[in-house]
Amino acid sequence: MEHPALTPEEVRERLGFARRRKEELVALNGGDLPGADPHNRQQLVQEFFFHLVGAIEMLAQLVNEVRHLRLDVEDASASAVIEALPQADALRAALAALYANTRRGRPVPRDPYSDEGLIYRIWNYRHQVTHRRRQPFQFNVGIGTAIDFGSGLRGRWREFRYRRNPDLNTQAPGRSAHFILDPRQPPDVRSASMHSVPDELERMLKLVATRCEAALALA
Repeated sequence: MEHPALTPEEVRERLGFARRRKEELVALNGGDLPGADPHNRQQLVQEFFFHLVGAIEMLAQLVNEVRHLRLDVEDASASAVIEALPQADALRAALAALYANTRRGRPVPRDPYSDEGLIYRIWNYRHQVTHRRRQPFQFNVGIGTAIDFGSGLRGRWREFRYRRNPDLNTQAPGRSAHFILDPRQPPDVRSASMHSVPDELERMLKLVATRCEAALALA
């Protein structure tokens, strides 16, 4: 069966879908993600990572076509296309910069906030959150308190106290949402990002968009 040839605009369209989901997510409950409806929150974060990685996979399909790699459309995943490209091809490196193998034995990079760490986490969130419906959020509520919902949307509340007691007279209470760095880890050992969900979503989106454009320029 013949498929219409892909265009760069279709890659950009998927990135646009991801941005739309990101904006809808951070606007939930007036921007108060900890207090947002958990089902709406989970749906939007799942769709964000579905579209963000979908843009990378669509880019791989486009590369398969324009470089005449002859991989079947069902087999032209990002990893397969990278392997099919010649080692000396600059496009191979550009596409590889958008991919991470998150299978067992390949932990989160030492610096989870680096570009490499973000790409790994993007793929891991797509696998764990979109495909396995793991809950990726930790909510910091009040001063020095973090709430981790465990594996479920409304799971058991867990409370953690920071090692240093904050000065109640100088720090105003508040609450914020953070991504768990690796949702595969048990609740008693995992940790959350130091950055807020809105900040990380924006950085992830910009990183993937920039690297997609770099790859498209070489295709």
